[in-house]
Amino acid sequence: IVPASARASDTTEPTPTKKTPAGNTPRLALVSTSKTAAIDNILTLAEVKISADSAVQLVERREIYRILAEQKLSLAGFVKEDQVVKVGKMLGVNLFAVLETTPNSQAVGVVIFDASTGIRVWDAALAEGSLDAITVDVGRAIQGAAEKYKKLENGLKTVCITAVRNVGLPSDKEVFCDTVSFFLEREFVASPSLALLERTRLDKVIQERNLG
Repeated sequence: IVPASARASDTTEPTPTKKTPAGNTPRLALVSTSKTAAIDNILTLAEVKISADSAVQLVERREIYRILAEQKLSLAGFVKEDQVVKVGKMLGVNLFAVLETTPNSQAVGVVIFDASTGIRVWDAALAEGSLDAITVDVGRAIQGAAEKYKKLENGLKTVCITAVRNVGLPSDKEVFCDTVSFFLEREFVASPSLALLERTRLDKVIQERNLG
């Protein structure tokens, strides 16, 4: 596993979401990979907390769900399938936050992307326990992402972590290696000066350049 530097401008789509001018508040979409009543409750409380702050402008969830339904996209595989840029353009948002859940619909993490490039600007686990603690963590994540977003044009470095080859490790170590990669990615994103380019996005950029 090796880190590889990449400029944010290298990953921009041909018609990216318009960047928010300096000093203006970025627009943010907040969704979850689950739509249970408990998760909806977390999202609602988080929206109330976020709305009380001026860090971001929230897009209404019903508008997000309408776009997802029109495009026949599933929230269950939203992050993995790299639909953030596509939907982000349609919604006209700058940041896209996804509340990650377990199969039994427990909120375990929050991942936030720059909607125009798909780079990951925030990725953190959520507190276990009370609803209030989870809501506070979501609010902090969004505030942190909003601060990093302001640095995208100046000062924020973008990295990508990718597996090169398996050098003699047995196949039963692959899960261990994937876990190491996962935690390493989170450590990078936790830095106030780093953002993460998804491997799928990197593959797409390389493919586009080869075609060009």
